[in-house]
Amino acid sequence: AQEGATSPDRLACVIGHELGHCVLGHPLLGPDEPGAPAEFRASILGQEEEYQADEMGVRLACRAGVYQALVRFEEFWLARKALRGESAHLEPPQVFVTHPPVDHRIEAVQETASDRKFWRASIAFHYGVQFLHAQLFEEAAEFFRACDLQFPGTPEVLTNLGYARMMQYYRSLTAYDQMP
Repeated sequence: AQEGATSPDRLACVIGHELGHCVLGHPLLGPDEPGAPAEFRASILGQEEEYQADEMGVRLACRAGVYQALVRFEEFWLARKALRGESAHLEPPQVFVTHPPVDHRIEAVQETASDRKFWRASIAFHYGVQFLHAQLFEEAAEFFRACDLQFPGTPEVLTNLGYARMMQYYRSLTAYDQMP
């Protein structure tokens, strides 16, 4: 495991990053690695591919149930920074010259407004599900409404919002109304 990946969620982000390279079609072997095909020897991953894999890795981790993947991604890099010492500024070692500085990687993943919108909605959805499990239906409905404002008409959001509202209605019924 990578240094700094001390929790399952952080490890999911690291694995997501590496899977991101695969999903995005990046070369799997470096140019000097034994067994690297000739066509890959002329190409090596650049910083742009690393940024792409970071973003894809966070998205994949989120899809896998790590609803605060962006936070875990940041925690992973900050933990590595702490292990290496603050003076290192997380510049990649020479063996990873194609990897961007970590501070830039964190900023890049957070950069676009659409990503922030996605992460806010993902976290709200996660909390909505948690409130459903706790049978706190009014609170769950609030979180699902927030998701629906960000991404209107998303089936999973509407299904959970409908369930939360139905349970709110059911709980408002009297014992007489609940009889079959």
